[in-house]
Amino acid sequence: MKGFKLSNFIERKSVPITLVATVTAFCYAGIISFFASENGITKAASFFFVVYAVAVVASRLATGRLFDTKGPNFVMYPCLLSFVIGMFILSQATTGLLLLISGAFIGFGYGTYMSSS
Repeated sequence: MKGFKLSNFIERKSVPITLVATVTAFCYAGIISFFASENGITKAASFFFVVYAVAVVASRLATGRLFDTKGPNFVMYPCLLSFVIGMFILSQATTGLLLLISGAFIGFGYGTYMSSS
């Protein structure tokens, strides 16, 4: 037995993307957890994750193939941009429709980003 080494558990090359993933996860979880109840659009909020899930499934059909053929940058940058757009729309959402549109953008961005990182 060689002893305990942190490098046995953490790949040094993965630290930058892991830090980015952690920051986006905290942003996403914190905002989603209370947003709908604060804005009085709880009925649409129940469908937010349905739209999110449909966007994740639809995007993975294309992005998985693109990731393999074009490389990670071709997929990751648009996904991060989609996540940012979705979060911006969410921050401005006062109607159920805007909440669902943000769910689609966030589903494409965050869902694909997390499965590809």
